[in-house]
Amino acid sequence: MNDSQLTFEEWWREFERGSRGRDYQGDLVRLLDHVSGLRGAKHEAFVEGLVDIGWLRHGSSLALAALERVAGSAARGRVARAVENLPTVHPPHPLGDYRCQLLRVLASDPSGEFLQPVDDFFQDVIGLGFTSVVWALWPHQERRFAQYHARYLAEQPWDAWGQTLVIQAFLTEPRALAAVRDALLERYPDKWVSVRAAVLAACTPTPRWCREQDVREVHRICETAA
Repeated sequence: MNDSQLTFEEWWREFERGSRGRDYQGDLVRLLDHVSGLRGAKHEAFVEGLVDIGWLRHGSSLALAALERVAGSAARGRVARAVENLPTVHPPHPLGDYRCQLLRVLASDPSGEFLQPVDDFFQDVIGLGFTSVVWALWPHQERRFAQYHARYLAEQPWDAWGQTLVIQAFLTEPRALAAVRDALLERYPDKWVSVRAAVLAACTPTPRWCREQDVREVHRICETAA
């Protein structure tokens, strides 16, 4: 039987059976490729199935990662309700990562239809997963991304981000660095000095995984606000 003729449950069982396990990105690409080939009611039913897997069973980070790309308004509405009901539906303490994955589905929506739970999260105490959800706002919610990322860098100690992926991520997204620089200079001007130093240290010498043109742009951004 052709994959597109299977019900969601049938396809998901086959998907899990054939999952590469350690190749998370490969499995995600395979899942997204399948969804992109579906049309109309088949596509809608499959996306709803992903919500069921990601919310009701809350066991598949792959399903939630796929929803960041493919969820429509109805699916994201269900995810928003899941976030609202999480404290009463599930014990809150072991599910920090799960909550952040749900919030990433809402934050990644270009329409910004369900951003209230995301804003509430960013206005709360900074915790695990904060920067992961921040990046789900980029680039379609640039101002929110910059403000919340600036808050993280300003309020967290240097040891939490100074030599980590938090800084290294900017080396492949110079425009994001420029947005955060401007937000820091607007609200936390003293903090930009230490962030700038950490960014320059991270790209000196140029890491092998970075493009030379991106690193040149990073230097230009740092020099412009020096």
